[in-house]
Amino acid sequence: MYKNKILNEYLDEKNSIYSDIYSQIVRKNSTKKRLLSLVATLFIVVVLGTTTSSIYAKKNWDEEYKKYQERYINCANATIDVEEGKFNTKNLDMEYIYHDGFGIKLDSIFFTEHNCLIDVDIYKEEERRDCNAFEFSYAIYDEDNNIYAVDERFTFGATGSMHYKKKLCRELGLKYSSNSGIPKEIVNQRGLNPILVEDERNIMRLDLRSAIGFPKSKRIYIRIFDLGYALVNQVENDNNLEIIDAENISLSNSEWQFEIDIPEEFYYRTYTNLIPSDNIEGVDVIDAILSSESALLISINTEYFLMDIARGITILDEDGNSYTLSNLNDSDKSNIQMLFNLEKNVLNKKIYLNVDIPEHDINRKIELIKE
Repeated sequence: MYKNKILNEYLDEKNSIYSDIYSQIVRKNSTKKRLLSLVATLFIVVVLGTTTSSIYAKKNWDEEYKKYQERYINCANATIDVEEGKFNTKNLDMEYIYHDGFGIKLDSIFFTEHNCLIDVDIYKEEERRDCNAFEFSYAIYDEDNNIYAVDERFTFGATGSMHYKKKLCRELGLKYSSNSGIPKEIVNQRGLNPILVEDERNIMRLDLRSAIGFPKSKRIYIRIFDLGYALVNQVENDNNLEIIDAENISLSNSEWQFEIDIPEEFYYRTYTNLIPSDNIEGVDVIDAILSSESALLISINTEYFLMDIARGITILDEDGNSYTLSNLNDSDKSNIQMLFNLEKNVLNKKIYLNVDIPEHDINRKIELIKE
């Protein structure tokens, strides 16, 4: 009996310990289960929330793109004549295309390898003649889906024509990324300037420049859309103009598309390779190409700041005429491309590269000679 009592007490003690351990395990497992359940619930909520947002965003995007597909488009075609290796800028011979009280045509196109000027002629019907100063958005691309430029007028937050480049890329089957700038535009410098403002007509000039050069397109498409302007209320504050509020005024939701055929003869140009007659410290001239259109493209590699280079490099001719930088492309830091537009008669003169960078005690002028 004694032995059995001791054994029973020992077993009871062990059973009590095991029971406590088991209870702790059960409690821990229950806590883990509750934590896992909570994490799983949160995960599901996040996933569902993200998925719902994505689905909602895609639905909105699809609806926005559907409206884009259903927009009203006015179309016109023209073929450009070639004169002395350039576009003939006088004989486009277009008629106005009318819609929403506006008639639009292209008066002229001047096209070189690196520059493009497009004069957009806008006729205002009587009910639109109170609109003197207004702008428009535009998109230009070619038959190979190279995007020259897409530029939307500033609407102070209005969403009438937002995301046009994204829509155009979807239409053309191109990949689009606003973060990485895909696809790259050929134009890297642009402007829209009024050259005529009258009660009945406005003529706006698109000034497009490309340091890398325009491709040999057989057809380009020029789209004009989102005519309008902004009413801005601003005050002067400490010699600075501060915008108090602004309102976007849209004049037309229509779109005008012009298809321009480019003759092959346009691309018949001659080029002359130039080399520096001497070296300049810190400025390595990779190549210099002079086209028959008097455009000089110089590629350099430099250790100096880009701003110093842009200010400090000019082109001189033998008569002392100075030509400043017209365009610059620094997408490749080891091959900076600088474009200078020279006078036509400079082709038969001596040309000099002038580098004046006081910050680095450099003031050199060297001749660019035929290779």
